[in-house]
Amino acid sequence: IYGTCDCPGFDHDIIEVAVHTGVGFYALIWFGFDGDDKWKTRKARLLKVIQSNPKVPYVIRAVKCGSKPLFDMVLPID
Repeated sequence: IYGTCDCPGFDHDIIEVAVHTGVGFYALIWFGFDGDDKWKTRKARLLKVIQSNPKVPYVIRAVKCGSKPLFDMVLPID
């Protein structure tokens, strides 16, 4: 599940789904759990899509950088 965002075309696919369903979303540049620098590639890829896809202003509400979405139960809430 966590590697899904690294699949080729992922960002474009998510944008197309959002446009098709009429929803907006918050894009996450995931840092991962390994302490590596893959997030830099994810950031560059997302920024390229943001700059090149004319549908982006209608669906991406904000871009967040972080290690994970909240409340997915990977880490304890405490």
